[in-house]
Amino acid sequence: EALRTEQEELQKTLNLDIAFLKFKQVFRRHNFEKKKREIEASRKSCNKERFEIQKEIAPLPRQLQSLQERLEALELEKGTLSKELENVNQEKLELLMTKVRMSKRISEIEEDLGFKGTDNQEEKI
Repeated sequence: EALRTEQEELQKTLNLDIAFLKFKQVFRRHNFEKKKREIEASRKSCNKERFEIQKEIAPLPRQLQSLQERLEALELEKGTLSKELENVNQEKLELLMTKVRMSKRISEIEEDLGFKGTDNQEEKI
């Protein structure tokens, strides 16, 4: 009788252990499925975000190329303008030198004619 009671107790314990293991298995499966759904949702979200980023990035190489071409054109124009400015400055310098030579020559002529550098030259003549 004691052996039978012990056997029944062991059977109950075994049944409880089996039930617990089944519950644990179901619980793990449920957690696995839940985790799987979360991962799939996260992956979909990442793919969507990746697609959006690719959409934003797609025109950037063309824009960069266009901006580089504009920059090259502006650099070329800057070079042309710099050369033109250099020419204008050279002409300005030549005109100033001519003005100085003319002023000097006028002073020499006035000196030769007896003028003393006054602005009213008609009175002296």
